[in-house]
Amino acid sequence: MKHAHKFYIDGKWVAPSVSKTLEVIDPSTKQPMGTIALGSAADAEKAVAAARRAFASFSQTSKEERVELLKRIVTILKRRNDELGDVISREMGAPLAMARGRAGPPRRCSFRADDQGLRELRLPIYAGLDPHRA
Repeated sequence: MKHAHKFYIDGKWVAPSVSKTLEVIDPSTKQPMGTIALGSAADAEKAVAAARRAFASFSQTSKEERVELLKRIVTILKRRNDELGDVISREMGAPLAMARGRAGPPRRCSFRADDQGLRELRLPIYAGLDPHRA
């Protein structure tokens, strides 16, 4: 993966605050397939602070704006399906067809990507919720 040694925080790829990595082993070959960055409490705090800042504006977005965002996410995931499936297959040892979502049980956490399904989504609006409360 392109950014395996960075974290996406506050709208940009950033280096972790510590230089600690984890070797990822392909269970089917028992060989290293790459390394990923490990985060620290400071990295988590930066991500939480960024999410809290984003909450103020995102909590005011309309259902239509959120549906459009979900559509863009689904489009990007579909475009990168083979790449993501390849990594998942190597990381977990899953058959490639299953990792790419073309075989096996239906995905439990998938978006209903058709337009009608997205239009029918019921999205709660959390206006007035204090994002600084734990």
